[in-house]
Amino acid sequence: MTVKLIQSREQFEELLKSSKPIVIDFWAPWCRPCKAISPVYEKISNEIDCLEFASVNVEDKQFGLETQGIRAMPTFQIIENGLKVAELVGADPSKLRVSQP
Repeated sequence: MTVKLIQSREQFEELLKSSKPIVIDFWAPWCRPCKAISPVYEKISNEIDCLEFASVNVEDKQFGLETQGIRAMPTFQIIENGLKVAELVGADPSKLRVSQP
């Protein structure tokens, strides 16, 4: 499954309504660790079919990300039934794999 790049508030809100658990990568274009972990995240998304994968550029102010509690990049959140059930801050590939439900 490919990673969906979320580009609008409407897309983000629709994503949160998904029946599948969602892993969201909150990243920034200037963030080197974000760039380093991106291929790993993409690979994981292709290995797991029971989850949806998305990414959100935190520089895009339309999302109101303060409600998601994003304070550092990259931050990965697992959302289930609209609620955050897990979070990983940082670009550690081994922890990203362990965070899978």
